Amino acid sequence: MLVTWHYVPYTLALAGGGVGILALHTALKRRTTEARIIAVLMAAVALWSFSYMLELASTDLQAKIFWAQFKYFGIVTVPAAWLLFSLQYSGRGRLVSGRSVILLAIVPVSIVLAVWTNEAHHFFWTREALDASGTLSVLALPMGIAFWIAAAYQYIVFLVGTLLIAERFLYSHRLYRRQASAMLIATLVPWAGNAMFLAGLTPYPHLDLTPFAFTISCAVVAWALFRLRLVDLIPIAHAAIVEGMDDCVIVSDPNECIVELNWAAEKLLGVPSSDVIGQPLERQLSGLTDSIELFRAQNGHGRDVVVGMGDSRRTYDIQLSLLRDRKGRPVSKVIVLRDITERKKTEGELQKHRDRLEEMVRERTAELTEANERLMQEIKERKQAQHELEASRNEIRLLSRKLMEFQEEERKVVARDLKDGLGPFLASAKTDVEALLHFADMDDERVRSIADDVHKKLDGTLASIRRIYTTLRPGTLDEPGLISSIEACLRNFEEVSGIHCDWDCRVSETKLDQQATTYLYRILQEALSNVLRHAKASNAKVELYRKEGKLVLAVDDDGCGFDPSYADACHGIGLVSMRERANQIDGTLRVSSAVGIGTRVELEVPV
Repeated sequence: MLVTWHYVPYTLALAGGGVGILALHTALKRRTTEARIIAVLMAAVALWSFSYMLELASTDLQAKIFWAQFKYFGIVTVPAAWLLFSLQYSGRGRLVSGRSVILLAIVPVSIVLAVWTNEAHHFFWTREALDASGTLSVLALPMGIAFWIAAAYQYIVFLVGTLLIAERFLYSHRLYRRQASAMLIATLVPWAGNAMFLAGLTPYPHLDLTPFAFTISCAVVAWALFRLRLVDLIPIAHAAIVEGMDDCVIVSDPNECIVELNWAAEKLLGVPSSDVIGQPLERQLSGLTDSIELFRAQNGHGRDVVVGMGDSRRTYDIQLSLLRDRKGRPVSKVIVLRDITERKKTEGELQKHRDRLEEMVRERTAELTEANERLMQEIKERKQAQHELEASRNEIRLLSRKLMEFQEEERKVVARDLKDGLGPFLASAKTDVEALLHFADMDDERVRSIADDVHKKLDGTLASIRRIYTTLRPGTLDEPGLISSIEACLRNFEEVSGIHCDWDCRVSETKLDQQATTYLYRILQEALSNVLRHAKASNAKVELYRKEGKLVLAVDDDGCGFDPSYADACHGIGLVSMRERANQIDGTLRVSSAVGIGTRVELEVPV
């Protein structure tokens, strides 16, 4: 098919190119559903305009018929895309789905098929001819029944979309009304040209004015995209946010008249929005006028106000914002009232609890302070008592030591008197009795018997005196020392008690001072005395050895044993005196016993 160019209608090229650029810009820069739909819509318009331009520019009939058929790809797309955009823009985006797009595409596809198969049935236009009566050579296509059915369908679809946009125009904010107005102008102008073409009212016969009207649509859409941010700000998002807010939102114009409010504000005012739209703001919010005026001075910072009385009394936090245009001029005022009644009640309750808690803290602090003072006083008194007790213990310990030293001195004196005084005297008396026995009459049995009896008593008395002064103060304590004194004590113990006593000495010398030696010996005497008086033992064992730098003296018996706790409670069997002597020489006394097993007394003395 040969196509020759006779005339280029620059108006159509300008419209198609402009709309194509806008479609490309919208598709690349915006990622929303609305942006994609409007990009498809403008691409279809561009296709329609370029195809009609090429139809007019073609000089032969077949070329014009080809471009007339080709332009229907754009013609059938425009109404469908317009309806999809209107649904999305008006908040009915849930209806825009893959299934709805497929259903909506059935009729446009059918129209395209009817156009491209027209030569077979001639339902779309009945014949093809050129009309060169004017300055332009145009197609003269008498329309068939299929064309009018398609036109009716497209106008119905266009009308539905237009009504949706008009509804949004009536119930939207000023900014969105401008958007809706732009879209209505951009669509009504081309469709008005199309209607004039179908009605035969065009200046040139058979010349379709619709693509030429797209020049105006291109300028209007550009203004809507770049100035009104058509695909950036969608009114349904604005409505969803405002209507979904629990806060009261009231918008007024520069003349202080209400232009919009949400359901929460309607509930606060007690009237539907239709009754207050256009009414002065001061009349509807008379109780809040002072607060609003104060906000103007405070740059819109929040303030609490109370509305109502009794049970209906509510507390609101008011925020005031001014919306300005690009030149900084105020175009509207937004008043937001947040119901903080429950928060105020909670804050009140919280404050009461806080005050009560602070009071309790003060009371408890006072009680703790008083208790602390009593405790400090008690600690002070206890420390004083402990100090006094320790002083008393030291005094008792010193007194006990003095008493023990005094006892030892008394024992020394008594032992010395017995040994050096009474002992020699009795020995002298024994010698006299022996002399008497030697010189007495041998035949006088009575005299010999008395003298012999006196002699025996003197022997017994001398033995007792030796045992007594050895017990009181054995001379071996001073020289040669402790070991010899223990051995002598054990021999004397065996003679007196008849209890067998084993002696296990594992040290050669003790290296103890005189006081420690004396106290160690006395503890041994007390332990053996307990064995004799209480243990009912048959055998005893005495050990003397070194362990970990200490000298250990141990006395074991195989007697009946006893309960140490009972003995400690009763302070019996000489344990008190043994412990006291051990304390005087920094020693440790341990008594272990059990009933029926025996007893062990162990003394450790540092050396």
